[in-house]
Amino acid sequence: MLPGPKDSGTASKGGDLEYFRREEMLPEFAKAAFALKPGEVSGAVKTPFGYHIIKLVDRKKGQPTTYEQVKEQLRRRLFDERQNQRFQEWIKGLESAAQIIRDDSLLPVGKPMPGIPGPSGAPAGDGKGGGKL
Repeated sequence: MLPGPKDSGTASKGGDLEYFRREEMLPEFAKAAFALKPGEVSGAVKTPFGYHIIKLVDRKKGQPTTYEQVKEQLRRRLFDERQNQRFQEWIKGLESAAQIIRDDSLLPVGKPMPGIPGPSGAPAGDGKGGGKL
């Protein structure tokens, strides 16, 4: 990939991404990159980061991952999932214990409130001033 003005992450290496796994890239980028044979160049590949031209220099077979290599990552993921689950349960408990009363008639939509500036910056009230909030 050739570096562009916003491509500071790989610009110093001439756009070289080094070796990467399919799941490390955006799906549209990975699909184009993994369809190439060494030495081939892709057409323009559009991603949310812009357009890319990919040249596959080399390909190597991935190595199996051992439990020891991913043990900390798995522990962290399980911890985060459990923490998120407990947080969601806590929020639901707060919501069910709260007494929230919603009365939309108290705030009519589209009607100016006295003393609050309108979109143009002009007062939206009756122009007499003295409104209390």
